[in-house]
Amino acid sequence: MTVNIPTKLDDWTFEIIKQFVDNGQIETDTFDFKVELPKPHKLTKICSAFANTKGGFVVVGVGEKDDEYVIEGIENSLNIAHEFGQKLNGSPSIYFNIPKIIEIPKSEWKIAVFEIPVSPERPHIVNTSHDQRRFWKRTNTGCEQMTYEEIRMSFLNYQERRRKINLLYIELVSIRDQINTRSNEFRTLDCSVINSLLSDVYIELHDDNQMINAIFNIRNKIRELNDEIGVLKEYNLNWQSTTGQQRTDQSNSVKYLYGLLLKNLRKVIFLLEKRFDFVSPFEDVV
Repeated sequence: MTVNIPTKLDDWTFEIIKQFVDNGQIETDTFDFKVELPKPHKLTKICSAFANTKGGFVVVGVGEKDDEYVIEGIENSLNIAHEFGQKLNGSPSIYFNIPKIIEIPKSEWKIAVFEIPVSPERPHIVNTSHDQRRFWKRTNTGCEQMTYEEIRMSFLNYQERRRKINLLYIELVSIRDQINTRSNEFRTLDCSVINSLLSDVYIELHDDNQMINAIFNIRNKIRELNDEIGVLKEYNLNWQSTTGQQRTDQSNSVKYLYGLLLKNLRKVIFLLEKRFDFVSPFEDVV
């Protein structure tokens, strides 16, 4: 029976792993069986290959005997996440999710599944003398050395991804400064640049939920603010058919949205500066 290879950490179960073992499923470009945590050099090689390609899973507790995989489990899973992180020695640092610990029926031993997402900072390299500064990728046959062209393209793509994030940063700083220098004038804001960059930025920053949520919130608040400014302008144009209180309330609503937007802008700008060492190309506006 064919078993679909899980694409999410939560989808891994004992039943799926057992079916892989019973069916003689070989390792693929998205998962690797290990009876125990490999030595630092080997583990980093596997994880950097996953991070450099399309992500994958390291399933710890499945061994190999006589060319067949066998579920053996691990005795102590309490500190395995810490041990896993201590053994990784890649540059840049390789991110991994908290492992899913899977119970083995009628046994005190367990299986640990680690997810290594595709990395926005790829390509990664193994920081050990064994590899002589080699870059690795993951294929259906295991870990393979990247070609010169693959390494070159990976670095070019990395630079392009950083450029787009930098463009987003500059746009957010510009919007922040527009709000700070608007005096008492109510101006609509353009979010077309944010919209054009959002899909690429989401792919690269997907591991930071706080930042992603704040960026989406900024876009939504700009749209809401522009709508409210439009209503205020209508009120002012048709002042004879509206009351002074209506115009004041609408004005206060716009001011409130400016304040919320400014708060989110400052938050994302700070997070981007902290993560990517960005510096504003404009003179800071207090």
